[in-house]
Amino acid sequence: MIIVDAQIHLWEPSRPDRPWDTTKKPHLPEPLTLERCVATLDEAGVQKAVLVTPVLLGYNNDYQLEAARRYPDRFTVMGRFDATAPDASEQLDRWLDEPAMSGLRLSMHEEPWYSWIDNGTLDWFWPRAEALNVPVKVYLPGRGDLVAPIAERYPGITFFVDHMATKAEEAEPFAPLYKTLGLAKYPKVYVNVTALPVASKEPYPFKDTYEPLRRVYDAFGPQRMLWGTDYSRMRVPYRQAVDHFLEAVDFLSADDLEWIMGKTALATHRWQTK
Repeated sequence: MIIVDAQIHLWEPSRPDRPWDTTKKPHLPEPLTLERCVATLDEAGVQKAVLVTPVLLGYNNDYQLEAARRYPDRFTVMGRFDATAPDASEQLDRWLDEPAMSGLRLSMHEEPWYSWIDNGTLDWFWPRAEALNVPVKVYLPGRGDLVAPIAERYPGITFFVDHMATKAEEAEPFAPLYKTLGLAKYPKVYVNVTALPVASKEPYPFKDTYEPLRRVYDAFGPQRMLWGTDYSRMRVPYRQAVDHFLEAVDFLSADDLEWIMGKTALATHRWQTK
C-alpha cells in the first residue's frame, strides 16, 4: 500500500527575502522543515505527501515547491492563491505550468478570505479555474455547503474539502458535517478526512471520530476520500494518525484503505518521477 498524507504544511525560519506574516502564529515552536518532515514520514512508513503552503508564509509557495523539486516522486504542492492580486488572472493562467503544482488552495477560515465567496471576490475565478482545469482545495470550516452552488454551476472543477469542513477547535467539531455531506451529489467534490486527531476530544484511538467518518464514507465512498494529518496542528505522535486508520477504525476494508490512504490522492494529484 502506498500511503499519501493529503496535507502537510512546511515552513522554514523567517528570513529577509521570505519573511513570515507577523500577524500569524506558527503551529509549532520550531519550524516544520523539509528535513524534519522527511524523517517523520520515513519513520511512519508514509511514502508521499501533499504540501500545502501555511498562511504563515502568505502567498509565497517557494518553500513547498523547492521541497517537491528536491523530492519530485515524493511531494506535490497545493499552493495558496491570492484572488485579489493585481496579476491574479495571469497567475492562474500559468499556475499548472509548474510541474510540482497540483492545484491551489483557498484558505477561507478568517477575514478577509472568509467573505470571498459571499462578496463576489471569486466570481471571476470559478469559470477560469474550470476552463484551465485547476483543482481547488478549500478550507471552509463549518461552511462546506458554500461549495454546493459553485459545484452546481461549474461541474468541471475538482474540489477538495479540507478537514471535512468541520470546526476542529470547537466543543462540537463535527456539528457542521451535515453541510459537507450534501456535497456528495457532485462527483468532482472530494473530502479530505484530515486532522481528525485534532478534532477528537479523546485520546488514541480517537473513537469519537468513527461515527462522523462513517457518515462521510457512506455519502462519498472511499474513492472520494483522502487521508491526511495536518501534521503541524496535531498534539499526538504522527504514527498515531496513521494507525488511527490502519489499525483502529473498524469498518474499512483492505480495499477501502488502499483508496483512502493513498490511491485517491495518487489519482487526483500530479506526481512527478525522478
